[in-house]
Amino acid sequence: MGLRKYIINRLLMVPVTLFIASIFIFGIVRLIPGDPVLALFAEDAFFGGAEARKMIMQMREEIGLNRPIYVQYADWVSHIARGDFGDSFMFRRPAVEVLEDRIVPSFLIMIMGLIFGVLLGIPAGIASAVRRNTWLDYLVRLIVVAGLSMPAFVTAAVVMVFLIWTFGWLPPAMFVPFHVDPIESLKTLILPALIVGYGLAAALARVCRTQFLEVIREDYIRTAWAKGLRERAVVFRHALRNSLLPVVTLLGVNVAQLIAGAVVVETMFNIPGLGQGLVTVVLNRDYAVIQLFVIAIVILVLVINLVVDLLYSWIDPRVRFE
Repeated sequence: MGLRKYIINRLLMVPVTLFIASIFIFGIVRLIPGDPVLALFAEDAFFGGAEARKMIMQMREEIGLNRPIYVQYADWVSHIARGDFGDSFMFRRPAVEVLEDRIVPSFLIMIMGLIFGVLLGIPAGIASAVRRNTWLDYLVRLIVVAGLSMPAFVTAAVVMVFLIWTFGWLPPAMFVPFHVDPIESLKTLILPALIVGYGLAAALARVCRTQFLEVIREDYIRTAWAKGLRERAVVFRHALRNSLLPVVTLLGVNVAQLIAGAVVVETMFNIPGLGQGLVTVVLNRDYAVIQLFVIAIVILVLVINLVVDLLYSWIDPRVRFE
């Protein structure tokens, strides 16, 4: 199958994937304990008497929560098809506007974390493999084990405690939006991005080291050494490209972990991104925003997986799409 036909088939599968995902998202969101209207008017429900209960019933009817769940789902899908993603109960704004306000910090953290992970993980894995059983190899493996063992929130807590005790540093109380001051915004995001990227770098370094050790045992690598080629030429011209396929695969899989890490890190560093916003809307059962956030994450993962598949053919021309 040609590359163009493969891309077309993948794009045709996107609506089907989103439809299936939408069913799971809609159902799981409705399983969240509690009622969104009661979450907004808890005090009125308990202390406002009959008038408050009447107001709650009217709001439930306006939102459509008193209808059968399959009718609610059909109504939600039909509105999405028209470009209407609903309104936020909590923010009293369209859900798309809530997403737009929070997507930039999260996107920057994920992109910076991805860059840090690739720039740190792949060279570390190569160096560990080339200098096998030396102090450098042991140091890299120690750092990798620590990165794979600690979740993002533990790493963030350790880093924050270290910086507070050592330098008296505290996270900024207010986040500076990127459009207001790009430099200050990036300064605020560097540390969270490093924390998110550390876990990715550890995973990439481990896989890169293992794959690189296998490649350098191949006959063509031994032939390159026997010809007297320099180490740099053997490593980067012959061995590196042939060991990257598993690394690229892992990179695509770990996008979801980058998003999960961003959820925790944004909350700890008080960054108003998708992660912190998702925590807030889940606690308040803001159905429209939760569904839109998760759909956006699903689309992001689909795009990343398509890019990873396309990278296969660039890294190894022998790859054929079926």
